[in-house]
Amino acid sequence: DNRLKREKDLESIKTFLAERHPDVVCIGVESRDAIFLMKTLENILSDLQRDDEYFQNLPEPVKVVLVDPEMAKIYAQSKKGEADFRDYPQKLRQGVSQGRRLQDPLLEFAQLFNYD
Repeated sequence: DNRLKREKDLESIKTFLAERHPDVVCIGVESRDAIFLMKTLENILSDLQRDDEYFQNLPEPVKVVLVDPEMAKIYAQSKKGEADFRDYPQKLRQGVSQGRRLQDPLLEFAQLFNYD
Protein backbone atom coordinates (compact mmCIF):
# COMPACT_ATOMS: atom_id res chain seq x y z
CA ASP A 1 0.00 0.00 0.00
CA ASN A 2 2.80 2.46 0.90
CA ARG A 3 4.67 1.52 -2.27
CA LEU A 4 1.64 2.33 -4.44
CA LYS A 5 1.12 5.63 -2.63
CA ARG A 6 4.79 6.53 -3.10
CA GLU A 7 4.64 5.70 -6.82
CA LYS A 8 1.52 7.86 -7.18
CA ASP A 9 3.25 10.72 -5.34
CA LEU A 10 6.32 10.46 -7.57
CA GLU A 11 4.13 10.48 -10.67
CA SER A 12 2.43 13.63 -9.35
CA ILE A 13 5.83 15.26 -8.85
CA LYS A 14 6.88 14.28 -12.38
CA THR A 15 3.68 15.80 -13.78
CA PHE A 16 4.20 18.97 -11.74
CA LEU A 17 7.78 19.35 -13.01
CA ALA A 18 6.74 18.67 -16.61
CA GLU A 19 4.00 21.32 -16.43
CA ARG A 20 5.91 24.00 -14.49
CA HIS A 21 9.37 23.76 -16.15
CA PRO A 22 11.50 24.86 -13.17
CA ASP A 23 15.01 26.24 -13.59
CA VAL A 24 16.12 24.62 -10.34
CA VAL A 25 14.62 22.48 -7.58
CA CYS A 26 15.70 23.16 -4.00
CA ILE A 27 15.27 20.84 -1.06
CA GLY A 28 15.53 21.93 2.57
CA VAL A 29 17.86 19.55 4.37
CA GLU A 30 16.13 18.53 7.57
CA SER A 31 17.27 14.90 7.60
CA ARG A 32 19.15 12.30 5.59
CA ASP A 33 15.92 11.71 3.66
CA ALA A 34 16.74 14.88 1.71
CA ILE A 35 19.60 13.06 -0.03
CA PHE A 36 17.27 10.25 -1.07
CA LEU A 37 14.74 12.81 -2.31
CA MET A 38 17.44 14.65 -4.23
CA LYS A 39 18.50 11.46 -6.03
CA THR A 40 14.87 10.57 -6.76
CA LEU A 41 14.22 14.02 -8.24
CA GLU A 42 17.41 13.85 -10.29
CA ASN A 43 16.18 10.54 -11.74
CA ILE A 44 12.78 12.03 -12.54
CA LEU A 45 14.40 15.04 -14.22
CA SER A 46 16.71 12.74 -16.14
CA ASP A 47 13.65 10.84 -17.43
CA LEU A 48 12.00 14.12 -18.41
CA GLN A 49 15.14 15.23 -20.23
CA ARG A 50 15.09 11.98 -22.18
CA ASP A 51 11.33 11.97 -22.93
CA ASP A 52 10.12 15.59 -22.95
CA GLU A 53 10.97 17.94 -25.82
CA TYR A 54 11.03 21.03 -23.59
CA PHE A 55 13.63 19.49 -21.28
CA GLN A 56 15.66 18.19 -24.23
CA ASN A 57 16.08 21.74 -25.55
CA LEU A 58 17.34 23.27 -22.32
CA PRO A 59 20.92 24.62 -22.48
CA GLU A 60 21.71 22.68 -19.28
CA PRO A 61 19.79 20.18 -17.17
CA VAL A 62 17.60 21.31 -14.29
CA LYS A 63 19.63 21.14 -11.10
CA VAL A 64 18.49 19.78 -7.75
CA VAL A 65 20.20 21.53 -4.85
CA LEU A 66 20.16 21.02 -1.11
CA VAL A 67 19.74 24.12 1.05
CA ASP A 68 19.91 24.85 4.77
CA PRO A 69 16.33 25.56 5.88
CA GLU A 70 17.09 27.44 9.10
CA MET A 71 16.89 30.98 7.71
CA ALA A 72 13.74 30.10 5.80
CA LYS A 73 12.16 28.79 9.02
CA ILE A 74 12.85 32.12 10.72
CA TYR A 75 11.27 34.03 7.83
CA ALA A 76 8.26 31.68 7.71
CA GLN A 77 7.57 32.26 11.43
CA SER A 78 8.18 36.01 11.33
CA LYS A 79 5.54 38.73 11.20
CA LYS A 80 6.99 39.84 7.87
CA GLY A 81 6.59 36.36 6.40
CA GLU A 82 3.02 36.21 7.64
CA ALA A 83 2.30 39.68 6.24
CA ASP A 84 3.92 38.91 2.87
CA PHE A 85 2.08 35.60 2.43
CA ARG A 86 -0.95 35.86 4.66
CA ASP A 87 -2.83 32.98 3.01
CA TYR A 88 0.13 30.58 2.88
CA PRO A 89 0.78 27.95 5.53
CA GLN A 90 4.12 28.09 7.32
CA LYS A 91 5.77 25.31 5.24
CA LEU A 92 4.86 27.08 1.98
CA ARG A 93 6.28 30.38 3.28
CA GLN A 94 9.43 28.45 4.15
CA GLY A 95 9.61 27.07 0.62
CA VAL A 96 9.18 30.53 -0.88
CA SER A 97 12.03 31.82 1.29
CA GLN A 98 14.31 28.94 0.24
CA GLY A 99 13.62 29.68 -3.42
CA ARG A 100 14.22 33.40 -3.00
CA ARG A 101 17.46 32.64 -1.18
CA LEU A 102 18.68 30.81 -4.28
CA GLN A 103 17.78 33.80 -6.44
CA ASP A 104 19.21 36.55 -4.23
CA PRO A 105 20.78 35.41 -0.94
CA LEU A 106 21.73 38.89 0.28
CA LEU A 107 18.23 40.26 -0.16
CA GLU A 108 16.69 37.27 1.60
CA PHE A 109 19.08 37.59 4.55
CA ALA A 110 18.68 41.37 4.72
CA GLN A 111 14.90 41.27 5.07
CA LEU A 112 15.27 39.37 8.34
CA PHE A 113 16.79 42.46 9.97
CA ASN A 114 13.65 44.29 11.05
CA TYR A 115 11.79 45.10 14.24
CA ASP A 116 10.03 41.72 14.32
